[in-house]
Amino acid sequence: MSEEIRSATDTLTQILLDMNSDGGFLTAVLTDSNGLPIVFAAQGGFDPERQSATVAMIKKTISLNGRRMGIAQAEEISIVDNDGHLLICRTFSAGSHALILAVLINNRQQPYRRITTRAISEISRVWTQHGK
Repeated sequence: MSEEIRSATDTLTQILLDMNSDGGFLTAVLTDSNGLPIVFAAQGGFDPERQSATVAMIKKTISLNGRRMGIAQAEEISIVDNDGHLLICRTFSAGSHALILAVLINNRQQPYRRITTRAISEISRVWTQHGK
């Protein structure tokens, strides 16, 4: 892996770690539009690859149903489980790439929008600077 790619990967990972710390989030994963993981930050016991697969499944389901119902692509998707965990999937573009930031939050009442918006802005900046 080249130094520039490693540097970009380390920087993106640090953005997720900082976001998790600031928001008290359990895990975060940045994926491509197909749900393939690019970087992740997770507390022990959480499987980011499983979360990435879930993100891909959610995106595909929403996309298929959106076309059937005639609605635009979702900007944000949220799922709440029976334990009160909240999975947020936010789609965005960085340069010409479609990306998804998925965050698992322990408490469905916990605010997340401002923190994830800041992380998305930082991710987009890094992505563009490194010519991803």
